Amino acid sequence: MAASATFTTNYLYRGVSLSDGEPALDVALVYDDKSGFYGGGSLIGEVTRREGARGLGSQEYLGYALRLSPDSTLDLGVSNLHYRSYGYPTGAKDATEVYAGWVAGPLNYYLHYSPNYFYPGARVLYGEVNGAVRLPRPWRLFGHVGVLTPLGGGLDNKERYDVRAGIAVAFRHGEAQLAWSTALPTLNYVDPPSGGRGVVALGLTWSF
Repeated sequence: MAASATFTTNYLYRGVSLSDGEPALDVALVYDDKSGFYGGGSLIGEVTRREGARGLGSQEYLGYALRLSPDSTLDLGVSNLHYRSYGYPTGAKDATEVYAGWVAGPLNYYLHYSPNYFYPGARVLYGEVNGAVRLPRPWRLFGHVGVLTPLGGGLDNKERYDVRAGIAVAFRHGEAQLAWSTALPTLNYVDPPSGGRGVVALGLTWSF
């Protein structure tokens, strides 16, 4: 069992700001069993200039990790993201996904399927590759590339690409990250759309 709290200057999900460029706090709890089953969730709040602190949303996930070798793991699970949309006429947004991943050393590869990607009936596939390079302690570099492919039922049929790259430094009981993210083209399922331009965000995580 572990808990963490992450403060970020901009809450980004696959290159899109869900906090409209405002700071946010993500408080998470996770349980990882020795059998391979794991689960967790988080509560997300944002700090706005006009209205102060308020709830932004929540995330939950449940999965199973199967160790294939000392450097290879198969990961299967389901996740859900729910967040409040304060300025959008259709109200709150949800995205439920099933996923399968392969973790191999410093790289991991995931494929996600969602039947309701931030819009009822919006079916999508999302593939991603994540990696990290260890530098002399306590530094590391990390990167991410993702491709979202609509399968129908959404507001548009555009493929979307997102990229994230950054550097992290570990400290006692936590880590600091500085990352640049972008997404092309803009995605209409979320409000407000914020793809198409790079965003730099600073994050601080404390683990308990």
